[in-house]
Amino acid sequence: MRQPETPTLRIPIHFYVLLVAAVVLAGGVGTLGGYFAGRSSTSQTQIVEITSASTTEPQQIAATLPADGSRTTQDVIERSLPAVVTIFGLTDGEFPSEGGSPRGPVSAGSGFFFSEDGLLLTNNHVVRDRESLRVILYNGEFRKAVIVGRDPYMDTAVLRVEGGPFRALTLGDSKGLQPGDPVIAIGSPLRNFQGTVTQGIVSGLGRRFPNRVNTADGELRIDLVGMIQIDAALNNGNSGGPLLDKYGAVIGMNTGREQGADGIGFAIPIAHIKQHLSALITNGRTQHGYLGIRFRPVNDDVIVEQDLKVDRGAYIVELVAESTAAAAGIQVGDVVLTINGEEMNQGFSLGEKVFEIPVGATVVFTVDRDGERLELSAPLQARPEPVGLD
Repeated sequence: MRQPETPTLRIPIHFYVLLVAAVVLAGGVGTLGGYFAGRSSTSQTQIVEITSASTTEPQQIAATLPADGSRTTQDVIERSLPAVVTIFGLTDGEFPSEGGSPRGPVSAGSGFFFSEDGLLLTNNHVVRDRESLRVILYNGEFRKAVIVGRDPYMDTAVLRVEGGPFRALTLGDSKGLQPGDPVIAIGSPLRNFQGTVTQGIVSGLGRRFPNRVNTADGELRIDLVGMIQIDAALNNGNSGGPLLDKYGAVIGMNTGREQGADGIGFAIPIAHIKQHLSALITNGRTQHGYLGIRFRPVNDDVIVEQDLKVDRGAYIVELVAESTAAAAGIQVGDVVLTINGEEMNQGFSLGEKVFEIPVGATVVFTVDRDGERLELSAPLQARPEPVGLD
């Protein structure tokens, strides 16, 4: 890798200290209790200001291996490690210009380059509420980072680091994942274990993970959907690091683990991130559709409790006024059977299907209302704008 021409600094050993707390999130209906890995427990209200960046599509330097699997796991790791960074953020204060410890509360997480010109991905909760950001490159160099875009609803952020060219990971395809597929997680657990590698398998798909977003109307609890469950070890500081397949392609971004459980970690599918990545780079933000409902997946218990006439779908337990669902005429007690012709056959698939529909597109629902089938429709509205993005 070509050395950058800009001056660099190296972090002294005593800069690395343990991250002693994580953000604990509560569970609920349709929610899996857990906590984010990699957030300081220091609570602040200030939001990081978005910095403008190039609108050109990122160019990747492939760090993957031949699809014939002719290389070993060690080859994948060796090629991928230089693309992974440790991210440090200050709530207030400043980083020293010449060594020494930062002045002010510090958070830490991980990230990875996906373009040679310095664009990298991480979790939004790693950089949220931080005035100053620095990254530690694989070779120990200390660089300033700026925020290009943030998506609180998808817990994703894009940063830019000047210099390069950088080794970049290839963004792969998470749609073909199956339970049992081997995975590799890379990051900086507990802040001071940079470049840690753990290996495991995909333990489950389509999981939910707690997520909260601050809006002008208050805090919304809208879980991350379609999450990849893995048994590769994740700890505080792993947030934002890449989840790789056996060829070294990124299939997800490590985000958190289930509180009180070993071997239950979660990653955002890279397919979800790629769907909104261009908007984040170009506009610094993106939009997501919002049905405005709270539901329970139909199972034997719900069927008996509510005396339903159907054995599948999403049972509506709460409806937000002036939402997409309300505009379509959906009512509490309805069971959504299909959305745009696709059946609700598994658990929480409703949220995943809505994620793929562009804001403004017409959504057609088939619902069961006391045994009667109805077809209802309305344009998909955008979720409320998160605060602090300007």
